[in-house]
Amino acid sequence: MMPDSMVDETGRPGYLISAAIIQNLINRDDGLALKEPGRSTDQQEMATMSKPLIIVGGGPVGRFAYDIAEAAGIPVRGFLDMQRPSGETLEGLPVLGHPEDIALVSSLSDSAVFYIGLGKPGDRRRLSESYTSVGVKQQMLIHPSVVRSRNAIVRDGAMVNAFSYLHSGSHVGTGSMVESHVALGTDAHLGDFVSVTQGVMIAARARIADDAYLGTGAVILPDITVGPRTIVGAGAVVSRDIEGDVTVVGVPARRMPS
Repeated sequence: MMPDSMVDETGRPGYLISAAIIQNLINRDDGLALKEPGRSTDQQEMATMSKPLIIVGGGPVGRFAYDIAEAAGIPVRGFLDMQRPSGETLEGLPVLGHPEDIALVSSLSDSAVFYIGLGKPGDRRRLSESYTSVGVKQQMLIHPSVVRSRNAIVRDGAMVNAFSYLHSGSHVGTGSMVESHVALGTDAHLGDFVSVTQGVMIAARARIADDAYLGTGAVILPDITVGPRTIVGAGAVVSRDIEGDVTVVGVPARRMPS
């Protein structure tokens, strides 16, 4: 049974770090100091964006993006959504059209930047490539509560949600999505368009290839490689390298039959 102190208000595993430990890490002078939440270069860049943000997708990931923008003081112009017609509202903002209307997206890009908030890695990749082909800028989003080493890298179009922890040398690839309460260990590497859901722990030097999906509470042990487009089930513990295009579940994680 997990102690109460390790469970957050939703009943999911929490990761509690004392203020003293965080302050010591912030104050380090050996190159491994952490960026203080809310004061990173990325946060300053987001807060001073010259163009408002348009969020692509009105599902959970798009609404995560809206929450991050609100917390970071980023103006949001509206949404593009596949399910809601133009003229409806979401989070009190207008739905501006369909995200696959490239002519509309191109015209809006003169006065806005975009975040693609779709849940499936392949969907994010496909739309991102379409937008990139017409020169549309895609914005990274990092919640102000994220604790991040100054040596951690977050690429364009990526999202890192609340209370996540990016250790020194960690990498979040283009278009990747990191939900809340995720920890990336030292030199852990997420490729492009990876989805990492709530409470995942990725240990030092682990490598997650492009388009992989890590379910809630999964644990990836040190030096492990997870192949492209692989799905790791919720709560799985990955203790050996996993090839691409498979689904693994359980403790230890094992491949599900085709």
